[in-house]
Amino acid sequence: MLTFKPVAQRDMSRLRRYYKDCDYQLCEYSALVKLMWRGHLHPQYAEAAGCLIVKNCIDGKYCFDYPVPGPDGDEDAALCAIEEHCMEQGIALELSVVPREKAGKLLMRYPHFHLDNPRSWRDYLYEANDLRDFPGRHYSGQRNHVNKFRKLYPEARFRALGKDDLPLIERFWQDYTAVFEKTSKSAKNELALAKTMPRLTGASWLDVGGMEYEGRLISLAMAERCGETLVRLREDRAISLDDLCEDLQNIEKTIFLVGDGAELCYTTLLERLPRLTLLPEHLRQQRASGAALAAWEKIGRGERGDAGSLTPNYLRLSQAERARLEKTKTE
Repeated sequence: MLTFKPVAQRDMSRLRRYYKDCDYQLCEYSALVKLMWRGHLHPQYAEAAGCLIVKNCIDGKYCFDYPVPGPDGDEDAALCAIEEHCMEQGIALELSVVPREKAGKLLMRYPHFHLDNPRSWRDYLYEANDLRDFPGRHYSGQRNHVNKFRKLYPEARFRALGKDDLPLIERFWQDYTAVFEKTSKSAKNELALAKTMPRLTGASWLDVGGMEYEGRLISLAMAERCGETLVRLREDRAISLDDLCEDLQNIEKTIFLVGDGAELCYTTLLERLPRLTLLPEHLRQQRASGAALAAWEKIGRGERGDAGSLTPNYLRLSQAERARLEKTKTE
């Protein structure tokens, strides 16, 4: 028998036992989302078969998240527990925001159930690289906004934020509220909810950062770490080791080095940057198999690509080209 309790801030560490290794890559599977949106989702949680089971109540209708297993979790047993709970309570069994890789399993388990795939929900799914680079015509508007911002505020810099920055964050909310133009009730409610989250700044499982300009924040971002997805911290560029060291000083997390210069960076900077980690050679060096694995992941998501569109990204000219140019200058 499942015993549910409402999600509260005191439950964050308990929920994080499951979400910290969750690789569903869906925002609903997040302790922070459950806390921020509890007024809308009304989430309750229980634990069974080594899994986290969340029951939401949206507009008076119950729906369950797909079970989130712990290290020894049994998803099938957790689904059985949900089924028994629904029969005991006389409520319909509905699983919402199901990870794509679990959909086939559920269709085999429940052959007479209806699978709904709302088109509007898919509008919120983006490739991480697209949001980083804004490639092509589709993202031209966003790219223009970024270029205009960089031209107007060349000195603005993004940096990590901690507990000591809470006064700066509070000042940001005052500035942002003063220029907030949306007037709908839902927009104002979302703003109010967002304001409550920075009080968690400093938690080990949160990444908080912002764009700073002339001593004031002009943007703020907060993210919860779920699963083992690696995050690119810096763009590809050719800079000196001293500049790299200065750039990485304020990063308070493990830094994985990749590329043919990784070993040199590691041996030179480790004393000044103890968070540096040198990955095994097969993970840090470029290989054709890496492109094949990336393509395989796209195929698994139902996407297609064109091998002819793959192009090298040179940060600087090759040694042979540099030597040729130098020779040309002296002739």
